[in-house]
Amino acid sequence: MNIILDKQSQKFLIKNELTEFHIDILSKNNNFLISENENIFFLSLKKDTQCLVNFEDDIVEFSFDKKIPYLQFITIKLTYDMLISQNENSLEFGVGDDAYIIVFDNIAYSINEDTIILALKEASSSFKIYDLSSGSFNKDFQQQTFQAYTLAEPFVIDETSRMPEFSIGSYDDVAFITPRPVRQGNPVISTVPALIDTNSPDDDVEYYDSGNGPDSKTIYFKIICNTILEPVLSAGDISENLQLKIYLPNGLDTVKSAVYEDMIFVSNDTTNNISVYKSSFTFYKQGRYNNIDYVDGFMYFDVHCPLTVQNSIPFQFDFSLW
Repeated sequence: MNIILDKQSQKFLIKNELTEFHIDILSKNNNFLISENENIFFLSLKKDTQCLVNFEDDIVEFSFDKKIPYLQFITIKLTYDMLISQNENSLEFGVGDDAYIIVFDNIAYSINEDTIILALKEASSSFKIYDLSSGSFNKDFQQQTFQAYTLAEPFVIDETSRMPEFSIGSYDDVAFITPRPVRQGNPVISTVPALIDTNSPDDDVEYYDSGNGPDSKTIYFKIICNTILEPVLSAGDISENLQLKIYLPNGLDTVKSAVYEDMIFVSNDTTNNISVYKSSFTFYKQGRYNNIDYVDGFMYFDVHCPLTVQNSIPFQFDFSLW
């Protein structure tokens, strides 16, 4: 197996004698390639994150070093013929007659067709790519010891735990006084104000009366969780685990890939065991703004919440056999 960086497309080509596939890191800066030396590449990614790509002993490793203290998302595209299997820490895929496996370390991931979103949970994280026909995977793999999570960890769910649920409200103002209208359970997002009163600015009155708002408008979101997931946060802190996912319309009946926005902690209520966050996003009227095509319609939201599901495994020993 070998790795080549195409300088023009800025994609990595990974190939062996019979098959090949591409990896394209979409979350790259303009000065993507900082340096290279034989089979080592040093890369610059968004949000001051750096990536070291190393090829050694028939193993390709992508190592990330992020500077921000909260969760960092990296989007990559992977070409393959067939998705064979996947679990929490690995992804096996096929190209031609060959099978490859990606093993993740300190990374949570989600895959949608050829797009993989990596959530970098720690300052240092990585993933390795193995050609399963070469024997490098068996040589490099080390059996991990069993780790039991404590039930005090809010992001660990077992059969006795309460699954976190989020309620998302959308508002015209940062004080959460004027809510957006709701139709069939979905918020109607528009640059036209939802309501006006005697204190409304003249511009808002004109937008409301004419039904034609400005080119853009910031919508504010109040997010309530039915449990306290991050008890150590103070008001104004950015959540290190949670992010608001915003799905913009893409035509009449489809949506685009989610946009991730920071969630800021507001408060918690230990009596009722709930926590409150806030976020915001600037929407545009139908048209093209900042190289993004906006379409009138409903917006869809959910919360990215990394969870570990833990099941109990009962054991019984029959000592009478001894």
